[in-house]
Amino acid sequence: VLAGLGLMQEFNLPVLTIILNNTSYSAMRSAHRRDYPQGLAVNQQTFFGVNITPPPNYAKIAEIYGGYGERLEKPSEIEPALNRALEQVAAGKPAILDVLVERKDPRVRDMPEIIF
Repeated sequence: VLAGLGLMQEFNLPVLTIILNNTSYSAMRSAHRRDYPQGLAVNQQTFFGVNITPPPNYAKIAEIYGGYGERLEKPSEIEPALNRALEQVAAGKPAILDVLVERKDPRVRDMPEIIF
């Protein structure tokens, strides 16, 4: 996120980024299960670096880089926030929508559900 925002700021790139924020870096857990199925992390169900707590507020980080950001916690916020973000992009600013989603069982391969 930081490198992308820096790039957008430096080159004035109006890009909308939507983050489905499940407060987890589940790719790491999946990689351990896939690459080391008999490894210590899998056997003990202890995966360091997976839980992101407290989670960063990506909307605030966007503001630091001169962009627009909103954190969404309710389904009713999605459409109006998307419209506001698209207005900012049309005006030449990068935008981030930080959408909090429910953390699901990492063995489930579908998209997380929105927690609202």
